[in-house]
Formats: sequence, structure tokens, C-alpha cells
Amino acid sequence: MKKSDGERIGDVMVRQTPHVVEATMDRPRVLNALNDAIVSGLEGALDIAEKNDATVLVLRGAGSNFCSGADLKYVATLFDDLERDLFAYIGRLRRICDRLADGPFISLALVEGFALAGGYEILTACDMAVATADASIGDRHLEYALAPGLGATVRVARHLTSKQARYLAFTGEIITGAQAAAWGLVSHAWPAEDFERQSRLLVDRLASRNRFAVQLYKRMILSGERETFAESMQYEERAFREYQSQHVDARQGVEQFKARK
Repeated sequence: MKKSDGERIGDVMVRQTPHVVEATMDRPRVLNALNDAIVSGLEGALDIAEKNDATVLVLRGAGSNFCSGADLKYVATLFDDLERDLFAYIGRLRRICDRLADGPFISLALVEGFALAGGYEILTACDMAVATADASIGDRHLEYALAPGLGATVRVARHLTSKQARYLAFTGEIITGAQAAAWGLVSHAWPAEDFERQSRLLVDRLASRNRFAVQLYKRMILSGERETFAESMQYEERAFREYQSQHVDARQGVEQFKARK
């Protein structure tokens, strides 16, 4: 089915197919810095993905840049009433990251250009991330005497070694997409000229997955990350038995395999 022309929600362009929701942060002149309108757009894209039972939620940025982090000019206007303004803004972004991490879909970050500070944190909240080899990725909070608020101190340490996570946090160094892939922060780093083709192939492959099996698999993975080994093994056994008992898709998948030559 053809991709829809999409709709604009705040500063995010949202396009849908039957299995995919693609959200593009669209403030290219400021490297897609996170203002209130991008926050609203990301919330809207997540609502659409959940409402329409999307298998994949793709997150990317316009203008060949992912996201440069919070719009500090906008943030500077939020200090008069911290509780009402700044903490509310950061709280909404944190919930967006939580929904990317926990949502009933595969969240995929397509990273080109800059992914810094808050953009770096959003990247780490997604289930999967791929980048151009020359992308620029880093935690820049300490460059401006700032602290992270979207989960960087927790999620990054799950992707990297403790020493690597501390290095990026304390130095503020920007690494390439190729280095990020070598460290495991993204799974693949492709040449910029081949990035769109490879990304489309990946999205199409993910979109072909059975939605119910994806949802179950993701819950199993999250259990494995957050619970003890014994608890996770028990959960997997219960979930497997429930899925096999209730979903005809699993039996059909086996039958399809048997029919192959």
C-alpha cells in the first residue's frame, strides 16, 4: 500500500502505512532541537502508533540531522517557574522516551547527522538504532553545565560498558556513527549514500513481523532487562504457553514452514 502523505502534528511530520508509523522531527534550521511543538508532535505520533496497533514506529529528523537535543533558547524561557515549566517540559520528554522503550511496537531510530544530548537520549530509548557512518553522536550535557533528564545515566549504561558510558558523559566527545556501531550504541552504520536504501529494507523487514509475536517478544526482552534471571525465565515460560494457546498465528507460522520446500 502506498505511504500516506501524512499530517503535521506540531513540528513533527507523521506518515502511516498499515504497519508503520514514521515520525520526522521537522525543525531542520535548528537541527531539530526539541521545543514544545516537537514534544507535542512526538506525543501525537506515539498516540497514533498505539491506537493503530503499529508494528514499527520509525523516528528520524528532517534535513539530514536526527536531533541536536533540547532547544536551549526555549529552555531559557522555562526557569521562572521550574515546576510548572521546565520540569513539566522535561517530564513530557521523559515519558516520550519511556513510551519508545516500553511501547507495543518496535521503535527504530534512523540517525543521520547530529544526535546530541536529548537527541542522544532519545536514540538510546529506542529498541533499535542505525546510523550513517559519518553521523555525530554524543552526550553534550556537561558542555553547558547541564545534567541529563531523559534517562541517559541509566539507558546508555545498558548499551555500553561502564567506562564507555562515563567517557561520553564526562568528556562530551562526539563520536561517529561508525564508532557508535563498534561500541554497540547503534547496531549498524551505513555509508550516507546507501543509508536510505538500507533503512527502507530494514523497515520493510520489521513491518513484516507478526504484531502479536512482536508485542510478546518485546515484553519478554523487557522482563529480561529489568527482572531477575529466575523471574524472567518464569515469565517467558508463562508468556510462551499463553501465546501458543491463544494465538492461531503461531500454529500457522509452523504450517507455513512445513509447506516450504
